[in-house]
Amino acid sequence: VSALRRGKHVLLIGPPGTGKTALAKAVAEAMGVEPYICTANSAWTRYDFIGGPVIGEGGRMMWKSGHLLEALSRHLEGGCMLIVEELNRAEADKVLAEFFTMFSSNKPEEWVFPYSLVEEITSYDYEKDRAARTLLTQLPQLGKRPGGYAIPSDFRVIATVNSFDRTYLFTLGFALQRRFAVVEINPPEAEEEVTAVAEQLGVSKDNEVLRRALQLVESVRRTTDRPIGTATLVDIASLALEMVEQGLSVEEAIDLAASIALPSQLEGLPRDVLERLASQLQDAYRRTAEAVRNLYRYVPE
Repeated sequence: VSALRRGKHVLLIGPPGTGKTALAKAVAEAMGVEPYICTANSAWTRYDFIGGPVIGEGGRMMWKSGHLLEALSRHLEGGCMLIVEELNRAEADKVLAEFFTMFSSNKPEEWVFPYSLVEEITSYDYEKDRAARTLLTQLPQLGKRPGGYAIPSDFRVIATVNSFDRTYLFTLGFALQRRFAVVEINPPEAEEEVTAVAEQLGVSKDNEVLRRALQLVESVRRTTDRPIGTATLVDIASLALEMVEQGLSVEEAIDLAASIALPSQLEGLPRDVLERLASQLQDAYRRTAEAVRNLYRYVPE
């Protein structure tokens, strides 16, 4: 919040399931603005984030605003924060394009909506694009700056990055990173975590299923040195609670639930780590151990 108030955008980085997006939404709501959420992917282009022409009725070229312009227009209309999930799944340095021009410094009084982008929008039929109409109507009222119109000084972007994906996702360039305050989000301490999960699931924090699920997740974290997200604990405990109600023992339920929810969080780990984990799980959690072995069968020795 301090970074946002001082003119910084914020980058939340951490493993899946640690609540990065939930935190971003909570911050937006606490600051009294609407969260506008989009999810990046490897197919994103400048068109998706900024905007560009599309073919309309009768073959006419029409303007379609991307996520940044849509969020900015909503901010002008009543307050909005752009939340970009999994930013490093996109080739951000190319996709964001005008973002670097618009937010060229950490001083909001220097932010500018470039005339070149205004000219591009107005070169197409933009009347049916609500965001474009709002921007072209309201931005001039904020005044001019060198190269364009002023951008509201309280507009902010929060982006999230999945730290598990570093091995195969695009790397965020320095020009982008310096415009963001980087905040690392990891799972909380055990007692804080179990209290939060118990509240979410509507059970006592001393519930046997929840405690056993937490012990399993903590064991996996220690063995793999990977901070498995709290959402995985929620999934395992929730599934196991349902299975216990259907007649399974606590041990059977935890094992079956973990074999379903845990493997997706272990991809990319070295074979020796997976083998060690499977061996440790074998006696108490046979199904989960087998699910782990199914992963390392495809990892080169």
